[in-house]
Amino acid sequence: MSVLIHSDDVFKETELISNSDGLFHCSPLKDNIGSLPTLFTKEGDFNHEANSYFFYQKTIKQAKDLSPCAQALQAFYQFLEDNNLRWDYFPPVKRLKPTYLF
Repeated sequence: MSVLIHSDDVFKETELISNSDGLFHCSPLKDNIGSLPTLFTKEGDFNHEANSYFFYQKTIKQAKDLSPCAQALQAFYQFLEDNNLRWDYFPPVKRLKPTYLF
């Protein structure tokens, strides 16, 4: 089952820092955009496409409320997982495309 969480503060600019143990962490620099919805697959993988869209909506379009969009994308990705479909596979017949099936 896909999982939707709300992240902690997200920053437009960060710096990747290595400590003496060889571990890395991101240090925020500026432009805190606040919390973002974050979608993960049933395997726990970060959903890059959906999360990039959330970031775009918040930073470029300056969306105030991403909840409806986040819930809709979670439902769509859950549908894809339940039916073993890929979001980026588009057969020539429109009715067989994942967006039309949804």
